[in-house]
Amino acid sequence: MDAPVSHIKESRMTDQWIDPEKINVIREYLQSEFQACQVTDLEDHDYMAQTFRIMCERAAYLVTVRRKFLDDNSAPRIGEELLRFQLADYLRKAGNARVFVTDKGCTL
Repeated sequence: MDAPVSHIKESRMTDQWIDPEKINVIREYLQSEFQACQVTDLEDHDYMAQTFRIMCERAAYLVTVRRKFLDDNSAPRIGEELLRFQLADYLRKAGNARVFVTDKGCTL
């Protein structure tokens, strides 16, 4: 028996790979904003997102970019939105709290 259409769509969405070019745009943005820091990332299945950890000498930051934001925007547009959202400033102000990036901007 076939699965309901909504179930098929959900399964396909979670099984698709995130475009590496989009991940690289975010990684490059973070590395340019936090030059003396190490930036790592992983696919975060719990949040349906890509999570980036920025480890600096005296601080650490965590940003989770929602999958919907990644799927809805091209790589160049993602870079533009991160600048418009002022993600780096938001991270610095948030301290060690996790910051989420969605289509609406940055939130805690």
